Amino acid sequence: LFQLFEDQPLFWSAWDIDPYALETGRDLVRSESFEIVERGPVRVAAEVVKKFGASHIRQRISLGPTPGIRFDTEIEWHEENQLLKVAFPVNVHSSRATFDIQFGNVERPTHQNTSWDLARFEVCAHKWVDLSEGDQGVALINDCKYGHDVVGNVMRLTLLRAPKAPDPICDMGRHRFTYVLLPHFGGVAYGGVVAAGYAVNTPLRHASLAPHRGVDGALPMLAACDDRNVVVETVKRSEDGRAIIVRLYECHNSRGRAELSCARPIRRAALCDLEENELAELEIVEGGVRFAYKPFEILTILLDI
Repeated sequence: LFQLFEDQPLFWSAWDIDPYALETGRDLVRSESFEIVERGPVRVAAEVVKKFGASHIRQRISLGPTPGIRFDTEIEWHEENQLLKVAFPVNVHSSRATFDIQFGNVERPTHQNTSWDLARFEVCAHKWVDLSEGDQGVALINDCKYGHDVVGNVMRLTLLRAPKAPDPICDMGRHRFTYVLLPHFGGVAYGGVVAAGYAVNTPLRHASLAPHRGVDGALPMLAACDDRNVVVETVKRSEDGRAIIVRLYECHNSRGRAELSCARPIRRAALCDLEENELAELEIVEGGVRFAYKPFEILTILLDI
């Protein structure tokens, strides 16, 4: 459900959203058209067009082999002092929601019982926000939007604003973005929300290669970890050019031991700090690097291959 709000803060209009703005919303219920554009064996898709003010929305809603309902959205935006959100009322009861941040996540209340809760009417998150109860939940994943609010059982994502100062044409024009509504069993960890967030933001890409004879069997990943609590965030050449750096982090507030494997034989492995200064040698067992991790810990591992 798209919602449009009056957005005229008292000060700093390009930076601030005043809380009373969220009391001025109207639902954009009417559609210009709704059409089934794909009905195949593995995917079905519908396209909806909405017009309001001087703007219009064209959105493709699809359900396919990947988890969740996908919303590929194109908006021609030409409003003044307006705020556009998309809202999802969900059948989930929880007093706290989980928000993705850099190298981890944070929980925030879904109620406004206190003045400081009320002041957090708009909060930042990166790839996703999740609302879960005991055995199920819903995640709202996006590929480029950062403003969210979750009050009660309503999850909202801020899509566009239209401030007029200091830039009078801020955000005007055409925008393309994607968000995915992902129902799941269990909480964030069991539901695979972190992996789904990465799948939306770093999709599989293809490239054309020169003809060759190919290889036998599956191609191994450059670097992989056997523990779903650990995310391989970065694989890069070391700053001195002599080794490979793998940066990982623990994403589910847990601790344990894991093993890092590489597509090439590993001669030596070391734990480093973020500046790639070596701290300790790591054990290599049957070609894999074994290491311990703590809740939300960021780890940098140097591989000599």
